[in-house]
Amino acid sequence: MSGRDDADGRRKKRSQEKVPPGATVPKVALSYDEAAWSLGISRSKLYRLVSEGRLACVELGGNTVLRPADLEKFVDARVKTRGMRKDANRDVDDS
Repeated sequence: MSGRDDADGRRKKRSQEKVPPGATVPKVALSYDEAAWSLGISRSKLYRLVSEGRLACVELGGNTVLRPADLEKFVDARVKTRGMRKDANRDVDDS
């Protein structure tokens, strides 16, 4: 058994070698499926946003992925408060 074999004698993926057991590693890149699910939209809508240049993507070794930070930035730029009047920032007791 070599250093890359697990207890059953199977080869481990190279990406699994350096992660300590029980460690959680945050995802820094999401697939289209993961990103669409995260945003709550369809994959086709996500593809359209990327192709229109409205949402950034990253090409990694022939794969196109999306960064969680770019998804958050995209969502944060579209925050709207509904039901607020223009003068809602004034105190109610201005009389």
